[in-house]
Amino acid sequence: MLWDAVGIRNGSPFVFVFQEYASPKYFGYRAINSSEMKRFYSIILLLSLLFKKAIYRGKTCSVDCSCFPSQCKMEQLKETPILLISLDGMSPLYISGRFANTPYLDYIARVGVKSEFMYNVFPTSTWPNHHSMMTGLYSESHGIVANDFWDPKFNETFYHGSHSSNYDPKFWNQSEPLWLTIENQGGLTGSYFWPGTYSYHEKPSYYEPLYCCRNCSFNKWMKPAPNKTYCSPNFKEPFRDRIDKIISWLKSAYPPKFIAAHFLIPDSEGHLFGPNSNEFKTAIERADREIVGYLVNSLNLAQLLDKVNLIVISDHGFAETRSTRQIILSDYLERGMYRCVKDETIAQIWPKYDKEDEIYYNLTIKKFPYMKVYKKEEIPEYLNWKHNRRIPPILVMAELGWVLRTERSPGDWVRGTHGYSNHFREMWPVFFARGPAFREGYIAPPFKNIDLYPLMCKLLGIIGRPHNGSFDNIKHILKDTCTNPCY
Repeated sequence: MLWDAVGIRNGSPFVFVFQEYASPKYFGYRAINSSEMKRFYSIILLLSLLFKKAIYRGKTCSVDCSCFPSQCKMEQLKETPILLISLDGMSPLYISGRFANTPYLDYIARVGVKSEFMYNVFPTSTWPNHHSMMTGLYSESHGIVANDFWDPKFNETFYHGSHSSNYDPKFWNQSEPLWLTIENQGGLTGSYFWPGTYSYHEKPSYYEPLYCCRNCSFNKWMKPAPNKTYCSPNFKEPFRDRIDKIISWLKSAYPPKFIAAHFLIPDSEGHLFGPNSNEFKTAIERADREIVGYLVNSLNLAQLLDKVNLIVISDHGFAETRSTRQIILSDYLERGMYRCVKDETIAQIWPKYDKEDEIYYNLTIKKFPYMKVYKKEEIPEYLNWKHNRRIPPILVMAELGWVLRTERSPGDWVRGTHGYSNHFREMWPVFFARGPAFREGYIAPPFKNIDLYPLMCKLLGIIGRPHNGSFDNIKHILKDTCTNPCY
């Protein structure tokens, strides 16, 4: 029988020959020819790749993994999907028995990670913060500087929600969301009503189409305009139906590696009734039960609970407002002197006819204690809200609990709102996570919501876009923080 092998002798490959049944037995070697040389290097390359793969699978590392598990685990986690759930308006001040009971969020905290709170971006509104989490950028950097804003280049106002400008890509092209980056790098993603999903030419691999209707309304405070068609996510779709569809995406033949879903609760009740109302409490408990609870149970039944990295967040908290705390801009300014784009907590003033100095003087001469007025160049750096053409020449900010109006809102009322400075704890959002990547029973110190972006890129093995976040600020929530390679 003839046995041949390849080896190295004096720095050159050779063929080793052993003829067991030759008479006499033959033992020797000969030089390798050109075809055998190619086969030799192919075998070496194949063996090296197989050896590296075996190391990762076997978790055999050259580093001490007792305290910091190795990069081997991170390689496996790249195949674990991320499911990002947003509960709009959920505040850490009102959950876990402080105001409402949230047993399912508390369960995630026990078996995973919760943060005391997250720092969100200014303004503390829905559209800027959802896009900050999806890009890792401050609002001045990603361009969605408020729920509504004026763009002097386009000479047009952007309105969030069902307005057609919300779906115009020209307003969104200053930044690229994570789901689009993943798609561009060959991955599959899903989105369920996440702000900005419908605003790019490209779309996720899995998403729910817009619902369009004529002479209709999508929320409790929007009056339908006659003979006008509105398009919006169908927020009337039952929570369970949405979650069932997400589970079906995860169970499909080609599941997405990243899914982001936005649920507009308890935000609506917080606006209409205030954060100390029974309606708000009921909405919090409903979100916990019908979204978080049903999702966790559905993942468990589908045998996916320990195969998904689940992250539950919100975009902002809430502050109570009253009819006795209104700031009426018409008390200070003539309406024809400026263009104003505002929500209840900030007013973006675009002066007309070179009236900037006059408007600023009129707004500041009385020194009203419950509002702050800044020229663009004076806006505090800590807000990270200055360096964009969409930032107005004059910013008016209401103090916590006060609202800005062009005209007084009549009646005696108690409501709720957000959008104030992100230094108020009432504005801070929640963070919960569980799954193979996350520590168990860990209460994390606060971090910024823009830090979620590098975290998710790390877990998914995605090359992220330039961002303002920091992986170092958030890596302590992971089971595996080792960055040494495993060879």
